[in-house]
Amino acid sequence: MEADATLDVTYRLSPAPQFEVRSIDGDVEALLGFTSLSFLNGAVSLTSLIHPDDLDIVEAMRDCQADGRLQFGNLRIRQANQRIRCLLAEYSLSRSPDGHGNELNLRLRDAKSLFGDQDALVNSASFRAMMENTNDFIYFKDRNHVFTGASQTLVSITDPTQHWTDLIGQTDYDVFPEEYADIYYRLEKQVFAGIAVAHEIQEYQTNDGVKGWVDNRKYPIRNAQGEITGLFGIARVITDRVLAEQALRRERETLQMILDYAPIGIWLQDGKGKVAFVNKSFCQATGISEAQFLAVEHYVELIPEGFREQCLTSDEKALASESTSVTHQRLPFVDGRIHDLRIIKAVKRDAEQRPVALVGLSLDITEEIRQEQALLQERDSTRNYWRRSRR
Repeated sequence: MEADATLDVTYRLSPAPQFEVRSIDGDVEALLGFTSLSFLNGAVSLTSLIHPDDLDIVEAMRDCQADGRLQFGNLRIRQANQRIRCLLAEYSLSRSPDGHGNELNLRLRDAKSLFGDQDALVNSASFRAMMENTNDFIYFKDRNHVFTGASQTLVSITDPTQHWTDLIGQTDYDVFPEEYADIYYRLEKQVFAGIAVAHEIQEYQTNDGVKGWVDNRKYPIRNAQGEITGLFGIARVITDRVLAEQALRRERETLQMILDYAPIGIWLQDGKGKVAFVNKSFCQATGISEAQFLAVEHYVELIPEGFREQCLTSDEKALASESTSVTHQRLPFVDGRIHDLRIIKAVKRDAEQRPVALVGLSLDITEEIRQEQALLQERDSTRNYWRRSRR
């Protein structure tokens, strides 16, 4: 256990969120690695050392009532060696002796030095059995973010540790890479702020470099008076589930890309004409956006009136068919022309044979019909020529 080191600082609040250190009492070098003189002459700014996610504590210091009442907060400060140290901040705001502004008295204490005796809990047979046999990552912490208990599974993702008891009296910043400690600490701040449960899917990394995901949940521990005295957390490994979800998402994205950019129109509607999906190709061809299709109760509301009846007739044919149905429709496109479409539809039905979904495909056969008509005209012209030549 590290020796207790305290820092007593008196400084005036500047208009900007920078503090002018006026005096120091205590071994600041043992606590933070900087000399007292470096703070007093302004070479080192105390505020600049505070973790950016803890500036809410700085604001609380600046905004508290100038009544001299002692208040508490947890701060993370970057030491001279660039490692983060978890500290308990005891502070009070009062009027300065000269009457010009307020003066903040701040005492910083190493959170680990405040860790109490946990032998009774740690040596409990049931507690040790749980810590040494669970497959989950389980942990307990005091109000200052210091471990009071942990499962053996945590040894695989913390360093330097051999046994779960090595974690007792440590903070996340002592055993995790800083980027992971930042994530875990953020949720703990939510718990200590009063949230019933802080929950997040988080990435983790084992000591041998293997990455995975956990469902991490943190809960407050309260005393008989209802005050939060610590927290406990359970992180369950869900790597297989996350990988499966990622694979499914990639498949969906690939399928979505295929559907969107297929050179045919594709849409899905219920049995009453409400569109649930329409691909980009069809939207671009008709000039009707996906948002418009999804917003209306029946897609024919968006179809020019003179072309609605054929759409409804096509739906009726599909709904009455036991297999796929094929119809010929004509629709105006954004190019200003009326296009001929071969519409193929299929219906999905529930156990009672009620239609629950209708999928539609549209193939633009405008050019195909134009070529057929051209061939017919050419054939007719040839026949007429030979008839005239025989006379």
